[in-house]
Amino acid sequence: MGLSANDELWSVLERWLDADGLDFIEKVSNISQTWDDLIDKDKLIQDEDINTAFLDAIKLASHPFVQRFPAIYTVMCLQITTWLESNYIEQYQKHILQVSFVYRSAVTPIIMASIEMLRGTSDRRIAAREIYPLIFDETFEEYVKSVA
Repeated sequence: MGLSANDELWSVLERWLDADGLDFIEKVSNISQTWDDLIDKDKLIQDEDINTAFLDAIKLASHPFVQRFPAIYTVMCLQITTWLESNYIEQYQKHILQVSFVYRSAVTPIIMASIEMLRGTSDRRIAAREIYPLIFDETFEEYVKSVA
């Protein structure tokens, strides 16, 4: 469930987001993936990737998309908390892994909120039908095996 290597997803996002929105989602995606890799310790992260992620995180408040749509900041904060809870569930509450399975894609609601802010609810709903299958490409059974 990574956004960075999913060319088909980025092609779809290009139809729904403007240049600032795409850049914002790319930065948020890279930040979240780096953070996730650091927490999971399942991938060697290069120092430069860590530095880039932290610098991008610091700069997000002044990003043009955030300046135009400051409500996205609240969505981001909520999704960070949701992702943290997903990690907690994976470690300490495995009996409710189905909740973690849904919570762990913190970037997806940020993408959908960004589309809604730019284009409205109707377009966001149409976009979701294209975007969700490209992001959620792992079955629950596969997920359970990966966190066992």
